[in-house]
Amino acid sequence: MEQYKEADHVPQVGFVYYPRSDMRITANYSRTIQQPLVSELYDTLAPSEWQVYDVLDLFDPDGPTTVEVVPYRYSWGNPDLEASVGKSHSIRVKFWPQFLNGLEFEVSYISNSFEGQIEHTSAYFREPLALASPDLAVRNERGDLVALNFDYFNAKVRQSTTADAYALYRFGTPWLGTLETRIHYHRKLKDYNEPFNGIVLSTLGTELSPDRYRTTLQMFWDRDKMSASMLARFTPGYRNEHAHYCTIQQKLNLVGRCADFALWDFNSWIELDVGSLTIVDATYKYRFDDRLEIQLSGLNVFNRFSPLTVRQGLPYDATRWNGRGRIVSLSLRYTMSQE
Repeated sequence: MEQYKEADHVPQVGFVYYPRSDMRITANYSRTIQQPLVSELYDTLAPSEWQVYDVLDLFDPDGPTTVEVVPYRYSWGNPDLEASVGKSHSIRVKFWPQFLNGLEFEVSYISNSFEGQIEHTSAYFREPLALASPDLAVRNERGDLVALNFDYFNAKVRQSTTADAYALYRFGTPWLGTLETRIHYHRKLKDYNEPFNGIVLSTLGTELSPDRYRTTLQMFWDRDKMSASMLARFTPGYRNEHAHYCTIQQKLNLVGRCADFALWDFNSWIELDVGSLTIVDATYKYRFDDRLEIQLSGLNVFNRFSPLTVRQGLPYDATRWNGRGRIVSLSLRYTMSQE
């Protein structure tokens, strides 16, 4: 448990540098120690036997095989867990040119890595490549899959790298009021996951990963008693690699796209390319005085429908989009005097 001894030595450093009066460069480095919870180390419940069905084993000695029933021992405690170590470094550059008042730019680069992050093996039961690890798969002398390990474990390494950029411009005139526009771009540069030694998994650009990038446009307006705002969010498309798993019966009866698979095809997942989506929200507010104001709000004002796919039994991806259409609300707010 060597990592526990390092808990008192967790550095965090940073510096700020101004190469010119209208530019700032910020850099940070930090290191964190996350010790396992008591509930992860010890289980108060008696272990019991459970099983999982239709596990795809790419490493069966007879070739890729779907194992109909695989047992595992249901237990949540692992007293051999060690502390996980996280490292993070970032650099940000902000520029507000003196020649144009109200204009700002900022770019940032952020990298995070975790060694020994505490995860649970059940998250990888359906990941065929992970079954190459003896930490997950239990095999007999011949190499047949006979059981799965069900427990917390220290994952080898996970790394994530992102880049952000935004621009802001704010100006105002007596007749127009104040107008502010912001545009923000977020990009996922790297999503590296090596839960078990030598087994690298990548889900970037699929339904299991955050979006590869996102773009938002915001506008704010304020003049005397009136104000308004608009937010447009663009979400890119992705590939749903697990839209539907074709059973033997569906392949035998040539049901839909399941007819494209051979009867004993070890990979019978139907994949779908999911489209992108742009949603626009807007708000208008009028202040009669310091006590009374009225607000009209609209979510998804152009009534855009979520792209069709299959996720968690729904015909759209609820982890990314709201399945509701246009929502309009009108509210009246009055503040009572405390005099």
